[in-house]
Amino acid sequence: MGISKIITFLATALVLVSSQIILAEQKNSYKGTGRSSGTEHTMSLANGETVVWATSEGVATISTDPPALLDTKCVSLGLIDAKHSFSSDFYCTMRENDEDSFDLKGKEMSKQGTFKVLGGSGKWKGASGSGKFKLITFEDYSSAYNFEMTVTTP
Repeated sequence: MGISKIITFLATALVLVSSQIILAEQKNSYKGTGRSSGTEHTMSLANGETVVWATSEGVATISTDPPALLDTKCVSLGLIDAKHSFSSDFYCTMRENDEDSFDLKGKEMSKQGTFKVLGGSGKWKGASGSGKFKLITFEDYSSAYNFEMTVTTP
């Protein structure tokens, strides 16, 4: 085999391997709804603002095939400003079972927000993506929400 045939063969093999890697990634859109309840701690600041630290636990459904029920745990750090507007940064873990879970990092403002998927374990290992949510109700540290997200898994 001449050098040009070897280079052509290697280039063809590289293209085939690359296309298999690209084809292996899956990008899916999901919708869901959830409920959670939690605890909240506050600290008043001298400037009239209030720092809020909260934790919550709950359940959510997600439109996987078949649909799944997720255990959710979140922690957030937020601020109520002098005009009574609230914003927070949060982290959540969404657990489907002992092997399959994924994590989120996001921001909430005015009872809605956005998040990024940080990866996970099992079928969510290496997952990336983003989504948004909107609170339906929030009363006495309990909430209901809808969400949608697009996730790419390797």
